[in-house]
Amino acid sequence: MASLFQSLRWVHIAAGSIALILFWIPAVAPKGGRTHIRAGWVYVVCMSVVVVTAFVMSGLAFTIPVAVRQIARPLSPAELSDFLRVQRIFATFLAYLAGVTLASGWHRAGRESGRSRQGAIRKRCARPSVWRSTWQYSSAV
Repeated sequence: MASLFQSLRWVHIAAGSIALILFWIPAVAPKGGRTHIRAGWVYVVCMSVVVVTAFVMSGLAFTIPVAVRQIARPLSPAELSDFLRVQRIFATFLAYLAGVTLASGWHRAGRESGRSRQGAIRKRCARPSVWRSTWQYSSAV
């Protein structure tokens, strides 16, 4: 289990590092351009990997903390009890951070898709042909 946890940790670190670097490309690139869109999607994928690995690692650390941590010496019952308590609190906190990250990304994605839908509706309704047909319909009734 320790090797799985370490592998997940390295994937988490690599994806997070790439996301931190890629964050700045869409931030400075012209909005809607090819570079902005591509870098933004790679950022979303990297952050998705970060959130998934964070949830899996916190779940492993909560359920089997002794197996995922490499402890150098045997622990006394009091030390083991304290170790388990601290590890479970820490794993819960990390799962909370992963949830906050997921929620903020989910909220942002919902706002963006809603904004683009509203913009498309406004553009469609701003066309003179739409207003003309609406006016003709209302005057006929």
